[in-house]
Amino acid sequence: MTTRSPDIPWQMRAARVLPMFLVPALAALIYSAITSIAKFRKYICLCIAVFPAVVLLLQMLFWKGLCGALSPL
Repeated sequence: MTTRSPDIPWQMRAARVLPMFLVPALAALIYSAITSIAKFRKYICLCIAVFPAVVLLLQMLFWKGLCGALSPL
């Protein structure tokens, strides 16, 4: 692509050259977003699988501590 014609204004030259810079930048942005979403999805699935066990463990520890504090010696 050439923009060396003397009768083309600078705005038209800029519009012709812009895709050469914009397309690679958009491709990198889209790729980064897709990989981030994929990684985030993997960790969300892991959290969903582990979260109920953690909640149950915390409830057991809380109730053991609460009942132990209330029981007379």
